[in-house]
Amino acid sequence: TQFMLVETTSPGMYALLFPLLAGAFRSTLAGNRRHEHQLDLRVDSGDPEVRATGMGRAMLIVAGEEPYELVHRAFAIAADEMGTFRTLRDKTESPALDYFGWCTWDACYSDVSPPLIRK
Repeated sequence: TQFMLVETTSPGMYALLFPLLAGAFRSTLAGNRRHEHQLDLRVDSGDPEVRATGMGRAMLIVAGEEPYELVHRAFAIAADEMGTFRTLRDKTESPALDYFGWCTWDACYSDVSPPLIRK
């Protein structure tokens, strides 16, 4: 899922624009080709046979002073509204992680090597 985090004209304030899914439709943000300082919200199904005259919730907009918290808040609101997923904060870790650990790439990032994997 894509989203856009912007700094507003009010000092220290940010807004997060979060396109949503609804049924067979998804919304996305795209630059406007004719007006370079504008964004378009596009809604499509990816199937020319699927048509509608509207979409209930196309975008979520949240604002606040902490940009990282905005991301968590936007995902939490979307999870509650849509009811189709849970955020990491609402999930419990699997006991299997005590034996197998996290993904090697997540643990080592770009410095994957045998000594780091053994560690």
